[in-house]
Amino acid sequence: KGRIKTCRVHDLVHELCLVKVKEENFLHWVHEHDVSQNLDPREYDQYRLCIDSEWTHFTKSSSQGPLVNSLQLFGTYEMSQPHSSSSSFFNNFILLQVLDLECLYLEPSFPEEITLITPLRYLALWCSIRHVPSSIGNLWNLETFIVKSAQLDVPLPDSFWRLKHLRHVAVGDLNHTSFLDSEQGESCQLDNIVTFSKPTLAFGKDSEELMRRLPRLQMLNCVFFEPQYDHLKPILFPKLSSLSNLESLKVY
Repeated sequence: KGRIKTCRVHDLVHELCLVKVKEENFLHWVHEHDVSQNLDPREYDQYRLCIDSEWTHFTKSSSQGPLVNSLQLFGTYEMSQPHSSSSSFFNNFILLQVLDLECLYLEPSFPEEITLITPLRYLALWCSIRHVPSSIGNLWNLETFIVKSAQLDVPLPDSFWRLKHLRHVAVGDLNHTSFLDSEQGESCQLDNIVTFSKPTLAFGKDSEELMRRLPRLQMLNCVFFEPQYDHLKPILFPKLSSLSNLESLKVY
């Protein structure tokens, strides 16, 4: 629709922005040298915090952010750590509304202590998980849920689909039958979802039922699966006629 996705600013404008950010306490950026040279506990009073530091260094500092409502962490494969070291860390940021760990690889499973941060509205993770714990249902304010995972199929619990404020869902390759076949299927709260990635769809009533439950869906990225391929028969794609608001469709 011609919307602006990226922009560039002059170096002087960039410097001015950084000055204003500091003056208005808008954002604080923690660099590696800030943490490695001083591991003493620190309390951050900024609303938005970006951490570009060795994960173990920052967690060992036992820093707190009682007023921080947006936290973004950066990392690489070399910085991947078992999330057991992060338990007490997340307990020190209990008012978070935005938690972006998409650039920091955590293993070996979903960091369940995050589900205690009930104000969360945005959660993005990069981890090797086989399932999402049922305690995800505690995040009743959650609107955006993103998980990058090496697993081919990441099932989601019934409690996740009962979150009433969900609008954006992106989870690896998601098998749609993980909730359509459950006893709680009829209680799934899918009415408000506007972007969905990447459910596995196949021609048939199950996929059509899933589409019927997404009346406000605007963007769909899906994996198409033909369970009984026959080169003598045409390949049939699931019917999308119920998605009257759909604007973007990508098929893998």
